[in-house]
Amino acid sequence: MSDRFSRVALDESSGPVSPRFQYSLHVEISAGNGGGATLAFDHKTPKGRTGGTFPITAERYGALCDELSSRVGESVDLVGDMRHRKGISFNVLEVVLGAATTRVDYLLTHLEDGAHANLVAAVDAIKKLVSEVEASSAPSTAP
Repeated sequence: MSDRFSRVALDESSGPVSPRFQYSLHVEISAGNGGGATLAFDHKTPKGRTGGTFPITAERYGALCDELSSRVGESVDLVGDMRHRKGISFNVLEVVLGAATTRVDYLLTHLEDGAHANLVAAVDAIKKLVSEVEASSAPSTAP
């Protein structure tokens, strides 16, 4: 099993669109004692908002760390000059292992263009964990 990350964060949003079509996801995963972790998220979709803080088993967290270790390499800024344009949402995947931080800045279109398979797999692994927690817990309203 790979080294476990001390922190994983994902921030995605749809940008400035009509409120009825807005999407945002903020995820923080923090390593805990005993090998497990804590998942905190706020997920807003046109269907509503979910979120909260939930424990993650050591096994599930280890599997996520293994997936991210194989997918997230060096820090990269895929946004580049587009950062200065209005109306574009900038998204971030950040993983922290000890003092080392790897950060990937991207646009949602990078997840669809077929050129960034490792980024797509890493983001999907985190979103899958959020979906599993959403499906297994009672609906709640995040503040």
